[in-house]
Amino acid sequence: MRQGKYEPEKYDHFIAGRSLDPGVKPGFAPTGYCDSKLMNALFTKQLAEKTGSSVTSVCVCPGWCYTQLARSIRIPFYKKFLFLPIAFIFMRSAVRGAHNIIHGAVEETSNLINGGFYRECKVSVEDNTRLDGLNESALNLWESSEKLCKI
Repeated sequence: MRQGKYEPEKYDHFIAGRSLDPGVKPGFAPTGYCDSKLMNALFTKQLAEKTGSSVTSVCVCPGWCYTQLARSIRIPFYKKFLFLPIAFIFMRSAVRGAHNIIHGAVEETSNLINGGFYRECKVSVEDNTRLDGLNESALNLWESSEKLCKI
């Protein structure tokens, strides 16, 4: 087991989350949540690279599902009222979102791309292209995880 020296400049940006420029209003989704999803995808890519063909790792997006995930987010009543019709049209059930996750778990490994990002039970070319452009960040995240776990 390797013991690494704590070097905050190498990975504190993953711990602190995304910093916003002054005066820029954050989007609706909490940055910590969005960052954690990005880190899951980057970690999946690195796991695939590190393990080669001995382990198949995929990252799946269940989509925008009706769950209790946002139960602690405070949204004014009038915004909920205006937003409700849109939510009913575009939001999927938790069961439908689970289809993507189940697909990644039960699909034959020969039909999956190791390290791939999947939406709607298909590899997402657009998302994979974006993630492939973040290889340095993915490696940095992997090294950060090793150090934080003292591996």
